[in-house]
Amino acid sequence: MSDFADIAPTLARFIDEASVRDENIHELLGEIRDAVDALATRPPASAPAGSVEAQPSVAARHADYKEMIVRLRHAVRQAVPVGAVMAVVSKGDPELLQLDGRVGWHFPQNANGEYTGFHPANSTAVISHLEEVRARGAEYLLIPQTALWWLEHYREFRAHLEAHYAFVVREPGTGAIVRMNSGAGGGTAHKASERRHGELEQLRALVRSILPEDARLLVISKGDDALLKFDKREARHFLCTDDGSYAGHYPADSADAIGRLGEQIALGWEYLIVPAVSAWWLKYYGGFGRHLETSGRIVARQRHVAFIFALSPSADTLLIS
Repeated sequence: MSDFADIAPTLARFIDEASVRDENIHELLGEIRDAVDALATRPPASAPAGSVEAQPSVAARHADYKEMIVRLRHAVRQAVPVGAVMAVVSKGDPELLQLDGRVGWHFPQNANGEYTGFHPANSTAVISHLEEVRARGAEYLLIPQTALWWLEHYREFRAHLEAHYAFVVREPGTGAIVRMNSGAGGGTAHKASERRHGELEQLRALVRSILPEDARLLVISKGDDALLKFDKREARHFLCTDDGSYAGHYPADSADAIGRLGEQIALGWEYLIVPAVSAWWLKYYGGFGRHLETSGRIVARQRHVAFIFALSPSADTLLIS
């Protein structure tokens, strides 16, 4: 077992760095990585009772923490779809953001998406910040076991979660997961449908007003085919598979996003549409956002509708702000 533990970090790193795109394989590798992490950090079982090694130690506490992360990732895989954006009460630990195909954001976070370095002052501050990150695209809130005290300390915050959203996981020793993309706070299904229809019509009107009828469009869509309907204009998902279908995951990082975009430009796609619900990409993938500004050309900047970038130097459009 000790030999396996010695190679475990290398194996875990290989799994993390592997370019896995098939969802089922990705899930399986996540399970393997969790098992490797648990084996690599488990303290020896042979320490005599009463010995120094048998007493609680920093190493043992670290092992308990690592095993909590294993349980937490398992809960995420069971309750949260691949590609979902999760705000994580992380205390700045990047390992808590490694969620097997889900996008993890530090919570609380600063304007650059980094951990703020401190806890919110009170429930009002937590609620306000949560609604801010939810508006930017966070769909779930992940509260590890080590942060479950938040639900007692910030009582009004807990009441807000229980009144407006849904706890899909609440397990002692693991943590809690709150779904924020539906629930009592979202209004009736009819109102939500009307709001979505209005948002789509605004986006289509914007595209009609500035892009030629034969324009070829890439859309950051999370697989929503309704976002590809722009009259005669040809559109496909970004990221996508070779046949244009939604790839089913977000980019690994900015370099991955830039590389994927370059592949599509080489195939003749001329514009990138970033709908308002996906505008968080431009901050979360900061390098990608800067690449669009320097290598492309923004032709529409309407924060509540969409950002549209011309990817071809020959694209003839006017800037609409």
